[in-house]
Amino acid sequence: VELGYTGRVPDGYYVDRQSATVEFETVNVTGPKDIISRIEKAKITLDLEGRVETISESLRYALCDESGEPIEDVSTVTTDRGEIRVTVSIQQLKEIKLTYTVLEGGGLTAEDATITADYDMVTVAGSAAALLELEEINLGTVDLAEMTESTELVLPIKLPEGVTNQ
Repeated sequence: VELGYTGRVPDGYYVDRQSATVEFETVNVTGPKDIISRIEKAKITLDLEGRVETISESLRYALCDESGEPIEDVSTVTTDRGEIRVTVSIQQLKEIKLTYTVLEGGGLTAEDATITADYDMVTVAGSAAALLELEEINLGTVDLAEMTESTELVLPIKLPEGVTNQ
């Protein structure tokens, strides 16, 4: 069973094709040898046009040759399943501001320090509900009392559950 796609989700949405699942990996076919010998795959084509939510549907498939073209006249062929459940995650994309907290100390104030970051923003994906209240991600604290010279800090981007970094 092979999953193919047509159409596009709207701007601002992401299709997680890597984690797409199909209920069955194979379909058993019976029928005349001259037709069966040409069948290489059962192809499900999922239309993504305008979709903004995760898809979980039972869909029909086409019996196809090795190039993916549907085989004509399969009326004498029988299969062991009529439809196959497909699940494909569609998530909203959102740009989120990355921030950090400066803790003054050791005689240094925020005005005394020059702090730069490799990234000011990150693009994340998740459900609309997971992203609704997410406006910024605080990476942590830069404690100036611990700095004696130029220092490079690596602050991890901690994302809420159900949100992924794109």
